[in-house]
Amino acid sequence: MFRLALLAFMTLLAWVVHAWVGSNLLFADTELPGLIKLTAGALTALLVTFILVGIILEIGLRQSLRIEPVGAQRVVIFIIVTFAISAIALKLMGFDITTILTTSALLTAIIGFALQPTLGGLFSGIALQLDSHLKPGDGIRYKGENVKIESMNWRSVVGRKRDETLIIIPNSSLAGEPVEIYPNDRPVWSICRFSAPMNWPPQFISDLVRRAVADLDYVDAAAPVMVLPESENAEDGQIGYRVRYKVAYYFETPELDCEVLRRLWYCFQREGIPLTASRLLPASLRERRSDMQVWPGGATPETLLCALAANAGHSLTEAEHDQLAHALSNHARILLFGPNERIALPAGLAPGPLLLVAGSVHGQERGFSERRMVGDLPPQGSARHYYQRLSPNAVMHQMAVLLADQIGPYAERVVSQAAIKAPCLPSAAIQCAAHIDDAQDRAAFLAVANALIQTSDIDKIVFTTAPGVAGTTVAMPACRAVDEAVFLALDPAAVCAFDAISPRLLTPRS
Repeated sequence: MFRLALLAFMTLLAWVVHAWVGSNLLFADTELPGLIKLTAGALTALLVTFILVGIILEIGLRQSLRIEPVGAQRVVIFIIVTFAISAIALKLMGFDITTILTTSALLTAIIGFALQPTLGGLFSGIALQLDSHLKPGDGIRYKGENVKIESMNWRSVVGRKRDETLIIIPNSSLAGEPVEIYPNDRPVWSICRFSAPMNWPPQFISDLVRRAVADLDYVDAAAPVMVLPESENAEDGQIGYRVRYKVAYYFETPELDCEVLRRLWYCFQREGIPLTASRLLPASLRERRSDMQVWPGGATPETLLCALAANAGHSLTEAEHDQLAHALSNHARILLFGPNERIALPAGLAPGPLLLVAGSVHGQERGFSERRMVGDLPPQGSARHYYQRLSPNAVMHQMAVLLADQIGPYAERVVSQAAIKAPCLPSAAIQCAAHIDDAQDRAAFLAVANALIQTSDIDKIVFTTAPGVAGTTVAMPACRAVDEAVFLALDPAAVCAFDAISPRLLTPRS
C-alpha cells in the first residue's frame, strides 16, 4: 500500500511539473516538456496497471472465485494488464502501435515455437491453479507413490515423498493424466482387515473393534467406524472382518493401519479372544491364547504386595503375605493396554479395583476438536502416536542441542552426566535445566524438553472403576497408558482377601 501511494504521489508530481513546464516560456523551445510528458504518462500507466492487477486478484480471484493467487497467476495477469495499458497509453500519446504489434507478433511466434514445452507447462500450471483442486499441503498419488505438495510455480509442482526426498513434477504431466488428490483440509477413508474366531458373535467383535479404532487419535471421531464381516475360513474357524474409518492426516494412513492392528491385539488379549493361528502350526502354539499367566514387565506378586503395603502404610506378616500372594495368583486377571490406550475393563468383568503392575499412565486427554484436526501433524509430544515418538537417545540429543544454546559446548558433558545419574528422562531434563542461570530461560528449556518426553502425571498403584458414557467401565481417574501398561483386575474373592487384612491396601492414594 505504501508503494502504491508513493507511485501515485510521483505520478501526480510528474503531471504538476509537466503543467508548470508547459506554461513556462523558458522551456517552450526545448525537449523537456515532451520528456516530462512521457515520464508522467509512463508513471500513470504503471499506476493504473498496479490498481487493475490488485482489483483482479482481490475481487476477481479471492472474493469471486475463492482462489488464492499464486506466483504464476500474478505474473500472467500482470503481463496481460501491462500490455493492454501500455498499448492504450502509446495510442493516446500519438504513437503508431501497428508496427509494434506486427513486430511483437512475429517475435511471439518465433519464441513460441522455440519454447513449446515451457509454454505447455505454463498453461497447464495456470489451468491447475485456476481449478483450485490442488494446492500446497495436499497430497497426490504420482506413479504409485504418495507425494505431499510443497509449492506450485509456473513450470512445475514441487513435492516431498514419504522418504523425505523432493520430486519435481512438470505441470504438463499432472494436467495430462489422472491424479488422485488427498485434500489437506479433509480426512480420507482407509480400510484395515483382520480375523477373529468364528465362535465369537460378530456383533460383539464389531462393537469391540469400533470402540478401539474410534479411540485412536488420528481417526476422525465425528465419522462412523464401520466394521463388517466379509469372509469366512471354515478350515481355520476364522471370520475375516473389514474396518473402515477416516484418517485425519492422509500421509499417516499406512502407519495408522498398522496401529489399528496393534490396538486390536491388546483388545483381544483383555477379552480373552484367541489370536489367529495357522492350522499348520504345532498344537502347542496353535492353542496358545492371548491371555497371559505370567506377569509382563518382570513384576511378581511379591513386588506388588510390597508396593501396596508401602502405599497403605501397613506392614504385612508372612502369613498375610502368603494369603494375598495366593489371591493375586488365582483370583486376578492380567490386562494389557497398548500405548496411549484408554484404561477400561473388558466387557466380562464387574467393576472393581485395578492394580498397576508395570508401565505408567497419564491423564492428558485431547478434546474432540483437537482430534478432528487435519493438515500438518501436531508437534512432537503426547499428541503424536507411539510410533512417532523420539527414542530416549534422540530425546537426550535434542536436549543437548537445546542446552548448548544456553550454556555453550559444555552442554554435551552435562547431558552425558545426566543420562548416567538420572533415573528417568524427566529427571534428566531437570538436572540439565539446573545449569541454566536465568529463570525464564530455564522454564523455556523445561517446557520444550517436556514436550519431547511422554511423561506420567499420575502416581498411583490402585485405581477405582466407574461406568463410562460409552457403556464401558473406565478407570478413575481417567487415564491412558504411556507405552505399555499392565494391570491386574481383582475379582470379588481377591477383594475380600485384601479387605479382611486391611481395607487400606486397596484404597487409592490421593
